[in-house]
Amino acid sequence: MQEAFARPWVRWDHVGGYEKIEAWVRRVAINVAVGRWRRVARERPLPEVTAAADDSTGSDVEVLLALRTIPIHQRSALFLHHVVGLSVEEVADEMSSKPGTVKSWLSRGRASLDGLLGSPQD
Repeated sequence: MQEAFARPWVRWDHVGGYEKIEAWVRRVAINVAVGRWRRVARERPLPEVTAAADDSTGSDVEVLLALRTIPIHQRSALFLHHVVGLSVEEVADEMSSKPGTVKSWLSRGRASLDGLLGSPQD
């Protein structure tokens, strides 16, 4: 993650002219994280999520396992919208897609997670 904040510093003559530098940094952070994940996945299998930190609750592990099963676009859209707090239009801009596509990813991602985790009433 620190790399995403260091890259603009090194390339400020180029990045400084961008209208949305914060969005560029988020995109770099996502790309760095995905690149590292892919590199690790090629080298060795990922450890099971159930071996997560001791301070994780059972529901945290269930959510992590469920998130692993949904497509990356849905996962990214859910993260940017619900965790980062971006609007649908901002998520669309961030992910270089249309707002209708983002709405579809959000809807499908929520439905998938609901099916995997069950509704709060269960």
